[in-house]
Amino acid sequence: MSTFPDGLYQWGGVPVSSGQIPVTYGNYYFVDYDNGADGNSGTKMDKAKKTLAAAYALTTSNNNDVIVLSANSEHTLTAKLTVSNNRVHFVGLDTGGRYYGQRARVTLGTTTTITSTMRVTGVGCTFRNIKFSNASNQGTQSFCVEDGGEYALFENCEFYKSDDMDKTACAELLANGDSSLYKHCTFGSLTTATSSGDINRPVVLFDREIITGKAARDNMFVDCLFWRKAGHVNNIFIEATAADDAERMVLFKGCTFVANILGETMVNVVESALTNAHMMFIDCHAVNCGSWATSATNAGVYVSVQEPTSTTSLATTHQGLMVQAT
Repeated sequence: MSTFPDGLYQWGGVPVSSGQIPVTYGNYYFVDYDNGADGNSGTKMDKAKKTLAAAYALTTSNNNDVIVLSANSEHTLTAKLTVSNNRVHFVGLDTGGRYYGQRARVTLGTTTTITSTMRVTGVGCTFRNIKFSNASNQGTQSFCVEDGGEYALFENCEFYKSDDMDKTACAELLANGDSSLYKHCTFGSLTTATSSGDINRPVVLFDREIITGKAARDNMFVDCLFWRKAGHVNNIFIEATAADDAERMVLFKGCTFVANILGETMVNVVESALTNAHMMFIDCHAVNCGSWATSATNAGVYVSVQEPTSTTSLATTHQGLMVQAT
């Protein structure tokens, strides 16, 4: 095993690190907001770029380039980061494994003009070990991350929007992605309360073509946390307001939805009008919520049956089948 000057290690010709830096034929670009400079090459840790935008500008679509983020100060943005290049990979040097509180943080500060921290439209991009946050008060439509990519992967990432808690068209995540996968991620907050008014301010919003030409298809959330401190009982975690806001499948597997006990007990986990997709909850749990969905908000929503009903014996129960949420 040999050591490169930039801190990567090589075993049999394969670069590896504790920060899960992927093996690639592409280029590595380092970002250090504390010690870097945008005049640097960015190709080594001691020649790191200062800003994420400057490092991203060096990437080439379909080259499987990797952007490596230091885990000290926040990586502050002054404009929305639009990731349109295909197969670009972002890794926070946080050693990996956190559900929340990642030390590699990509942040949009207080603003009334910038809608979102990041928009993804590229194909096959990945994001690991990063906390995305957004403090904008744009007032109409704002998100932490807008996912309109194809086959995007978010793993061990946190999504937190600290303002616009009284706006129905805002959320931590806009789901417009095709075949997106979210693993071991956290969405929302247990400390920042939503408005006390009767509003549907979701954590994840499925709303077709907020990103032009993009809609959620075959999205999958695996072992994720969804947090909310509800200011009103009618607040929700997940919303799909129209029949075609998602297509084919949205799957939540092994996820936990927590409404802070210091907030209101939420009536529903999800409100859905979907007729073009099944939104499925398998081995999921909700705390401080009355139901998964009511009869007026359960279109396309299905939950896994874990126990036989009082009128069905073990011998005849259809365990493993999913039933429409109530």
